[in-house]
Amino acid sequence: DAIPHPDGSGTSLFSENEMLHLKDVQGIVSILKIIRWAGGLIAIAGIGIAWFLSKKKEPNTVMQSVWQGFAWASGILITVALGICIWGFVDFESLFVQFHLVSFSNDLWLMDPLKDLMIALMPESFFMWYAGELLKSLLPILGIMLCLIISWLKVGRKEMKGAKEEK
Repeated sequence: DAIPHPDGSGTSLFSENEMLHLKDVQGIVSILKIIRWAGGLIAIAGIGIAWFLSKKKEPNTVMQSVWQGFAWASGILITVALGICIWGFVDFESLFVQFHLVSFSNDLWLMDPLKDLMIALMPESFFMWYAGELLKSLLPILGIMLCLIISWLKVGRKEMKGAKEEK
């Protein structure tokens, strides 16, 4: 767990507070992995249930409702993400501070650049770079979400309206 001292003494290069903060970060990453898997399984289960129900009712109506729901969820997520991105571009430091206030229940993340190695290794510019890399890695998902919204607006609404008019 600890980063050993180069002299082989077995002591960590990081302070106790830095090590505790890293443990907090590890806990958050673990929770995010659970949320990601749970969200994916819930989405798959929801689609499966809708597909099963569509065999008993009008198939198009149920699946179009699922399509509409995913389009709405995509729109909401894109709007929130866009707001966070704008905030980050305008004032990254306040976004960074607010993120830490929301994510951590202690003040271990407050470090002194003159004393704490972690802040020297990961200054604000590192986090700005990392945020950019994260955004680039999420571009394919953003593209899928946009396609989902556009397809719902161009095709799904018309099909759902047509199915309601046929009744």
